[in-house]
Amino acid sequence: SNLHNEVFFCPWGCGELFCSSQCWTAACERHHDVLCLGPVTEDHPLYKFKLRILENELETFAIAAQVVVMLAKGDREITNLFGQHSVHTFPPYWEYLGRISEDAQEVDKWRDIVLACYVDLVESIEASQKCQERTMDGESFARLLTLLDICCIKWEQDSPFATYVRHLLKSGKSREILDSELLCSAISDFNNIGTDALKSELSASLSDDSFGGDIALPTLGGIVLSNTWAQLPHSCTPNVHFCVISESCCSPVTVALQAKKKMASEAPMTVSYLPAHDDD
Repeated sequence: SNLHNEVFFCPWGCGELFCSSQCWTAACERHHDVLCLGPVTEDHPLYKFKLRILENELETFAIAAQVVVMLAKGDREITNLFGQHSVHTFPPYWEYLGRISEDAQEVDKWRDIVLACYVDLVESIEASQKCQERTMDGESFARLLTLLDICCIKWEQDSPFATYVRHLLKSGKSREILDSELLCSAISDFNNIGTDALKSELSASLSDDSFGGDIALPTLGGIVLSNTWAQLPHSCTPNVHFCVISESCCSPVTVALQAKKKMASEAPMTVSYLPAHDDD
């Protein structure tokens, strides 16, 4: 596979990957020149913003940041899709989560997180001096987060390394892992356990040619922002959902709309905006 040769690292040192130098240039024109961590220090508001979203696993906040930067740059298409006039019908993110959890303390917690992220983001945009338009206010930012959380589809699958290791474990070939110091070291480092402990667990599984341990392996994941998903109405008993299709760990990912039950051809399609319905 020539996948590695197609990867382009941001030359400013932030560590983000792009499919090509042209893709990186296009991203810089839209948002990356403002949101790149490479040139900033730990006391910079952008660093604090990225740290908050990493600590709280807030992938959609990263997309929201890109949207806010593009709005501040006057991107007309993004303004039509995500401007304040488009998000005003959505509840603020903390209210949206509160309706799911029904926990008042959670609402207060998320209000603080959202507004702190908003302040850091706005200060980052102002410090960059690369945006001319006024940024959206804090409540509109919170409503934008709700819109994005509803519209985004998250997917995750095994990395090529994980696929290979799982094949060895499930097919009773743990000995191949034990015989490879490189494999043992990689797996033990990822699981934050000693190599000896890993080998001991694998050795115990050789007697019955199966592995019953709980080993974490690296995955690949992403977020798809779908206009189709956003246009479908909500139902507490949805009849369709999105599924991610990939023939192999290295093949392109396709997001498909799939019926959850038998339905008439003229029946309106509905989805659930609540994650809890995803596995029904």
